[in-house]
Amino acid sequence: MTVKQYLRWGRFRHWHVLGGAVLLAMLLAACVASAPGGQGSASSGGATTIKLMCWEGALGTKDLVTNDLIPGFEKANPGIKVEYEVLPWDQFWTKIATLAASGTMPDIYCNSVAYIWDHANKNISADIQSLFDRDLKPDDYFMQLTDVERYPDNKGDLYGFPFRWVDGALFFNKDLFDAAGLKYPDDSWTYDDVLAAAQKLTKDTDGDGQPDQWGLVAGMDHIMLDSIIKSNGGQVVDDSYSKCMLTEPTALAAIQWVTDLVQKEKVSPSPTVAQGFAQGIFPSGKVAMQINGSYQTAPYKDITAFKWDVSWQPKGTQGRVVYGGPDSLSISKNTKNLDAAWAFMKYMVNPDIQKRGDLIGLGSIPILKSAAFSDDWLKAAGQPEHAKVFADSGDFVKGADFGSQWIEWRATIMNNELNQALLGQRSADDSAAAACKAIDDVLVKIDKPKK
Repeated sequence: MTVKQYLRWGRFRHWHVLGGAVLLAMLLAACVASAPGGQGSASSGGATTIKLMCWEGALGTKDLVTNDLIPGFEKANPGIKVEYEVLPWDQFWTKIATLAASGTMPDIYCNSVAYIWDHANKNISADIQSLFDRDLKPDDYFMQLTDVERYPDNKGDLYGFPFRWVDGALFFNKDLFDAAGLKYPDDSWTYDDVLAAAQKLTKDTDGDGQPDQWGLVAGMDHIMLDSIIKSNGGQVVDDSYSKCMLTEPTALAAIQWVTDLVQKEKVSPSPTVAQGFAQGIFPSGKVAMQINGSYQTAPYKDITAFKWDVSWQPKGTQGRVVYGGPDSLSISKNTKNLDAAWAFMKYMVNPDIQKRGDLIGLGSIPILKSAAFSDDWLKAAGQPEHAKVFADSGDFVKGADFGSQWIEWRATIMNNELNQALLGQRSADDSAAAACKAIDDVLVKIDKPKK
C-alpha cells in the first residue's frame, strides 16, 4: 500500500509530511514552550474550562463529540467545561505547531506517534507518568503500545496515552480459498506457508499467459516489510535510532523475499497493476491475501461480492511480530489546568467509553483490555468473524520504529526506494543501499534527546 493510500483511509492521514513553515514553527516552539502561561483555558463561574483540539474523526464525528462525548464528561466531572476545536487533518498539525511556537497550546490535544517524540523533546507536551502511576493500573491496558509514547526512549516517561490502537493482520478472501480447496490461514502459519498458499491461489483465468488472480499483495510498507524483518531477527534502524540496517543480511533477505513475490514467483501484482483498481486491489476480489492494518475493516465492511475474514500476521524464523500503532491524547506542557486535562484523558480510557464502537471506531482496538475482549467490541456491526485476532495480536506488537522524522525516512524515502525493486527497475540490494544512504542522511540530523 502506498503512502497516499494510508492517507486516504485516515489512520495515517495525520502523519502528513510537515511543510517548511511548520517545521520552523516547531523549532521556535522549543524556545518558547517553556515560558509560563499562555494557555487557552479559563475559569468561569466556579468551573474550570479546558481547551481540547483534534483532527477530524480522531474522536468520532464532531456532532458525536460535542453532543455526546463532552456532555457525558461534563456530567461526570461537574467542575469542568470543555471547549472543543476540530480541524481538517492537513491543517491540524500546522496549527498545533503555530500554537506551540506562540505559547498558546490547548490544554489537551490528539497526538500521533509520528510527533510524540518531537513534542516531548521540544517541551510542547507534559510528562504524565506520575499521574498515570497514581490513578491507573498498567495491567488494565495494552501497555506495549505505549513504548512509542515515551521519551527519551521506549523505557522513558509517558508523554501521551492511547485511547485506541491499530495493528496488522492477514486479510483473506474466503471464496478464493474455498474455490481452491485450501484451509484458511491460522495462528500456525509462517511466511513460507503464505507463499505456498499464494502459489496455489495465483491463476491465469483468461488464458493470456499472465496472472489475473493473485495469491498475495506484496508491499514494502511498514506493516508488512518491517514485521517480516523483525520476525526474522533483523532491524530496520539500529537501537540508537541513528543508522539504517536494511543492508544487513536478515533485513536484505526480507526485502528480497518481498521483491520475489512480484518479480520471481509472480504471485503478487506489481504496484502499478495493484493501483489500477479504483476500489482497491483486495476489494476487487482479484487477490486472495493481503497483510494490512486493522483499520481496513472500516472500508472492507462494505464488500458484498465475496466473503472475507482476518487471521494472524504470520510467523518468521524468530517468532511472530505484529505491527501496532496507537492514537493518543497529550497534555500541553504549560497547561494551567493539569488536573482537569488529566481527568478528560482518564475519562477516555474508562470502560463505558472504551466499549463504544462509535467513539473507538471500526478497525481500531480499545486500549482497555477488558473492552477489547468484550462482546460490545468483538461483535460490533462490521467486525470480521475473527476480530479477536486483532486484540490477541497485542502480545506480539513491536511498533514501526516510530520516532522523529518517521514520515520522512520511513513512509517516504524507504517506501520510494524499495518500491523500485518491486517495479523491477532496480535490484533489491541496490534499492536497500539507496534507501540506507538517504535514511542515514535524515537520522544523523535528528535532535538528540534533552535529558
